[in-house]
Amino acid sequence: QVGAFSQDENARKVKDRLVQSGFRKAKVERTVRNGRELSVVKAGSFEVREQADEVLRAVQGEFPASFINSGA
Repeated sequence: QVGAFSQDENARKVKDRLVQSGFRKAKVERTVRNGRELSVVKAGSFEVREQADEVLRAVQGEFPASFINSGA
């Protein structure tokens, strides 16, 4: 996960930056956390943890708060 935004426009801008940087599977998903609607930006979905780790290292330079969200 690269970020979570209350304003969808901000999430789309971050997603677009990721796509321009080569992360073509970047996406925005809407969710509710603690009663708030958020737009969550993800760099993609990955079959194995090693792929996720590699992408995390690549995006943390520009997005240092990024982390792996296992969905569990």
